[in-house]
Amino acid sequence: MTWATERTHPGKRRFHVVEIDLDFCAEVWDVPPCTASLAAGFPHKCFNTRATCEDAANYNPATKTYRFCSPIEGIPKLFEAIPSLIEVDTAPTRIDPGQTMGIRASVKLTFDDHRHHDRGIDKYVAERKTGAAANDGSTYNPFDQGTYFGRFRARNLYHTGRSIRVLSGYLPWDHNKPDNQQPEFTEAEVLANLRTHNYVIDKFGGPDSKGVFTIVAKDILRLASGDKAECPVQNTGRLLAGIDDAVTTLTVTPAAIVALEYVTPGTLRIDSEIMTYTRSGAVFTVVRGTDGSTAAAHNADAAVQQCHRFSGQRVDSVLNTLLVNFAGISGSFVDAAEWIAEADIWLAGSIPETLIVEPTNVESLVNELCQGYMIYLWWDDIDQEIRFRAIRPRTADELAALVTVTDEASIVEEAYSRNEGDRFTRVTVAYERPSFVDRLDDPTNLEQSVTSIDTDAESSDQYNDVRVKRLKSRWIDGTNRNVALQLTGRTVAILRDSMDIYKFTLTAKDSDIWTGDIFNLRHRSNQGFRGESILTQMQALQVKENDDGSFDYVAIRDSFLGRYGFIGPNTLVDHGSESESNKQRYMWISDNTGKMADGSDAYKII
Repeated sequence: MTWATERTHPGKRRFHVVEIDLDFCAEVWDVPPCTASLAAGFPHKCFNTRATCEDAANYNPATKTYRFCSPIEGIPKLFEAIPSLIEVDTAPTRIDPGQTMGIRASVKLTFDDHRHHDRGIDKYVAERKTGAAANDGSTYNPFDQGTYFGRFRARNLYHTGRSIRVLSGYLPWDHNKPDNQQPEFTEAEVLANLRTHNYVIDKFGGPDSKGVFTIVAKDILRLASGDKAECPVQNTGRLLAGIDDAVTTLTVTPAAIVALEYVTPGTLRIDSEIMTYTRSGAVFTVVRGTDGSTAAAHNADAAVQQCHRFSGQRVDSVLNTLLVNFAGISGSFVDAAEWIAEADIWLAGSIPETLIVEPTNVESLVNELCQGYMIYLWWDDIDQEIRFRAIRPRTADELAALVTVTDEASIVEEAYSRNEGDRFTRVTVAYERPSFVDRLDDPTNLEQSVTSIDTDAESSDQYNDVRVKRLKSRWIDGTNRNVALQLTGRTVAILRDSMDIYKFTLTAKDSDIWTGDIFNLRHRSNQGFRGESILTQMQALQVKENDDGSFDYVAIRDSFLGRYGFIGPNTLVDHGSESESNKQRYMWISDNTGKMADGSDAYKII
């Protein structure tokens, strides 16, 4: 019995579990290495959390997991959880191919506050009742004083960014037996019927006057959003003394922070001048006026900001650096082998080159890379990984494995729309910054540009209009004109036609598609010239699991429809004599009819 099998039963019973991982000190009060002891200044024993710790130097955080579940009838006795979870409201991630990191997934969890005995929560709960946990011998009974979530919030002040899991699915149930003859299911059997979604805590709320406590959590990419992460990090060093425009050594103060904040060798910025440097202690040996800047005099106490240079790293490595090194996302959430394999095939020559001279939020940098290199990434909350993909055709193996969805067999509700605002006939990218200090949006600070135009789309027998998309890139330098041409060419090829958006609902038994998946769709709103339903290749942008177990989907028509292949080795023979597997993988040149000799469609080049 698993989530996959239980979802197919008409008598399934919806069930949610929430698991929260919070810091909990592994030490014991007044037992070495903990030096805390009851005294006038320390009237009560701690609750083994950082907010209640009286010996911060020896605080030793381990992980304590708190588990809650839906308060429904039939929860197995062997499953330990507090049944106070009253609502799970999810807002799923939505991917945005070739544009941004997309919309972050979030969940709002609502709990009913209640009294609680504190057993299993407080190491010293028995001593609270006898007075041994208080310097003055005072006592209290946790069940009679305060509430569970009132104490929970007070004790766990430092909760932001900690892991939280929402397990959604169904209670295990033997559908061949009546309610009063159900077996005693184990904890493992309960968990096997649930599917885990991983988030990090954003904030606590309440408990309010009605006894409602809430937790808002978001996906792991929230750590890169807004003002939560910057590249490079803000430095606190400043010039110890003023310098003229010729000296080649300078001293940064306070000396104690230099080794922590300034990697050597490196690049720094003072006012509008950029310098490369090496250092010994707090003394920097510098090369003045580098990277298009001009040497100038600088006053004492001028801010010394380390820059970050990206050079020689492929785009997948640059993204990894931004997310792991600067946003603080654990490298365990990045499948490096999967990222490298994707980039080896589709992004081999995509090597961004730039110098970032002031703290810039990581989200904006990632979004620029998504747009500039036709890639996208998103948080897979089921597999607990950050997925990375190029906007590209599907391989033969991927196409062979596609799931097909039809309105006859699967779709409960559906809607179709076309977004005319996303159609463009020409794309321009400006690049090559002469000054890394001047603003990127200054039109005089980008010296080169290329434009790709789809003249067919603009012609009178097609759309008969001009729509321009303008891009600015800090990542493309003057030596990479080919990258700029590839970007504009691919972008206009993908965006020349309006985006077809499909929204539909599937029952739980048919919901094998998840965010980012490619699938085939056939339904009555997608018709051919003769009114026949057409099988169309789609990509799921967003998947929302509803409380009744059904799934809502938002999908777009896949950008790459048709036949694509790789340039093959010189051992290949004529198309008509080649193996089917090689025909699927490699490409051959057709005649001017657009057909191969066997009548199949010609290959396309991207």
